[in-house]
Amino acid sequence: MSTAIDAEVQKIDEMLAQEGPYTFDVPILGKTYPLNLTLSSAPQIGGDLINIYFDGLFNLAENATDEHNFPKEVNTEWPTRFEHSHSE
Repeated sequence: MSTAIDAEVQKIDEMLAQEGPYTFDVPILGKTYPLNLTLSSAPQIGGDLINIYFDGLFNLAENATDEHNFPKEVNTEWPTRFEHSHSE
C-alpha cells in the first residue's frame, strides 16, 4: 500500500515541478480573465466547516491583448501567506 501512495505522491510532485504562472488559473469569466486558485494558506478545519484560502485574483489571460484598453493597475495588496502553511 505504501508503494502505491508513494507513486501517487511522486506523480503530484512531478506535476508541480512543471508549474507555470497559469497552472492554477481557471476560466471563471471565460478565457479573458482567469481566476487564480493558488492557495494563500493551508485549509483550516473547524467543526463542520472547511475554510479554503485562495489567492482570488483575476489575471489577464496568457498571450492576451486587452481589446477594450481598460486601465490596469498593478496589485499593491496581496493575500497573506502564512509561513506555517503549505502554500510556500
